Amino acid sequence: MGKVLDKLKRVLKYNWPQACFVFFTQLYKVLEWGRGTGKSTIIAKHIIDCVTQMPRATGVLAGETYMQIKTRTLPSTIAGLEQHGWYKDIYFFVGQKPPKDWKWPEPYESITDYKYSIIFWNGCVINMVSQDGGASGRGMNVDFVIADEAVRLKKQWFDTDILLTNRGNRFRVARYPDGTKEFFKDCSLHHSVLLASTTPLTQEGMWFLEYEKLAKQFPKKYAFIRASAEDNRANLGDDYFDNAKKTMPDFIYNAEVLNIRVKKIQNGFYPLLKEHPHTYTNFNNEYFDNHIDAKPITCQADADLNPALPLLLGIDWGATINCMVVSQLDPEENILRFIKNLFVLSPQIIDDLIHKFIEYYEPQRLVNNKVNVFYDPTGNVAQANSRLTNAQLVQKLLSAAGWNVQLLTPGKYNIQHEEKFTLWNELLKGTRPDLPQVLINKSNCNELWISMTNTPARIGSTEAIKKDKSSETKTSVKPEHATHFGDACDTIPVGLYYFNIKTIESYPAAGVR
Repeated sequence: MGKVLDKLKRVLKYNWPQACFVFFTQLYKVLEWGRGTGKSTIIAKHIIDCVTQMPRATGVLAGETYMQIKTRTLPSTIAGLEQHGWYKDIYFFVGQKPPKDWKWPEPYESITDYKYSIIFWNGCVINMVSQDGGASGRGMNVDFVIADEAVRLKKQWFDTDILLTNRGNRFRVARYPDGTKEFFKDCSLHHSVLLASTTPLTQEGMWFLEYEKLAKQFPKKYAFIRASAEDNRANLGDDYFDNAKKTMPDFIYNAEVLNIRVKKIQNGFYPLLKEHPHTYTNFNNEYFDNHIDAKPITCQADADLNPALPLLLGIDWGATINCMVVSQLDPEENILRFIKNLFVLSPQIIDDLIHKFIEYYEPQRLVNNKVNVFYDPTGNVAQANSRLTNAQLVQKLLSAAGWNVQLLTPGKYNIQHEEKFTLWNELLKGTRPDLPQVLINKSNCNELWISMTNTPARIGSTEAIKKDKSSETKTSVKPEHATHFGDACDTIPVGLYYFNIKTIESYPAAGVR
């Protein structure tokens, strides 16, 4: 077996940010690296170092949600470990104990449930801990901490539920005053902290950059390494950058690839839309426990889906993209939740979008098949090559799949932008009892969030304010990041509440760029 494994090992050439990481000896290492710089590879290297130098230790791998850990962080971590010659089910097991006859040692901190753990050959274990409660970090005593996509974490949660658990040896010394159990006393990685992420795009993630100041004040303890994917061009190739440039909005390309810190677009069309109090995440983590590969994911993974309530769909049609926002209105809590977004790109068409919805929400249909559909009024206009309007086509496809469908957008013309702007202003202020609180599942509606928070506003020729939709024609902007999703979302509150508030005139002073 040893000879076989030796043949599988590769010679890795680290780029300069990765080399810096290897040679830096600070206890805290913080990586603000662009996408493609090589975070997964170096996280794997760090894991190998911690495991080999601290047998039977306990570490923690922290993430925003259990879904993120299972579907993004864990696969890339496993791939990084395999790059270094450490293979799953040989050097480590995920979510289960190794075979008993392998006689691997147990961690010093006993584990009763390996469901959220990565156990290694020498008894070292890494517990996967998520902010949404998929696996709790409270009560643990750990020897090292790793957090990928760290800017997605809430600072208070990370400080209290993760960093305060980084006390493994101290806890053991308290239990064994004679020092007989003082493990890893001379290990430089004991109680180490590794944080890795692209540069933050939201105010909530700005705490991550505070470590840069700490690195300047206390350089012996903190290392803050900034790097761009350009530093890994030799491995990525020119096509990576060409494709990223073509498919990403400029602000996302600059931030997530080139690691250029950018400011949020100010005074946009949805100026009152904020992370707090308008966003949340809520997954059914038991679903991911029972679906190890988590594919295909269905609505059973969404803990915010209320089976008793009908689904409200907002649809926007187009040549390059057809997109849908799924929401539910909870009359008891007076909350309008946007729980999912779906889209297809050309050459796929509306039929493909509806098929995507049907597959994802089939478990919901079996419980409650009511769906109300809102859409751009052009959906009521007959198409030259079809006897059905787009709205009628949607109704036909959904009905054939067993859904009870109501089309709820009358007429053929859109309301003015300034009226939509006023409507959103009233909804997002949250001060009117006759209007619901708006909440957006930021993880499940990522494209919607990017679309709405980066939609500019301008003065219209006949309107006081107008949505700037120029992103829809820019080849540098992905269609799903342009204003299409905001348009799809608009149709739902317009259909529900427009006639209730259309006489109100309330424009924030900062509304126009």
